[in-house]
Amino acid sequence: MKIKEISFNNENIEVYVCETFVEKLNGATILKEPNKKIKGMLFVFKKPVRNSFWMYRMNFPLDIYFLDENYNIIEKFEKVPPCNKFLGIGCPKYKPKSKYRYVLELW
Repeated sequence: MKIKEISFNNENIEVYVCETFVEKLNGATILKEPNKKIKGMLFVFKKPVRNSFWMYRMNFPLDIYFLDENYNIIEKFEKVPPCNKFLGIGCPKYKPKSKYRYVLELW
């Protein structure tokens, strides 16, 4: 995974960038605890999509921001708790009201 500095909410932060299928599939589940230097994870999609995200196998809560192609916030879910139910059965899914191009998860 690459690390990139982005500007978000008038602040420059470093994030992991997820572009491949495997990177998106694993997301932040690869981290046992939040990295203090890296502030989050940016998921990049080649075209607008409307898939849901969930917190299955996560180890800490996140804020999830769904962003359009201009990085405008479409919808956000704050302090989303981890869900470690068996096989993810019953874990809530978080889906915005419209298509997005990027997802920013901040811890």
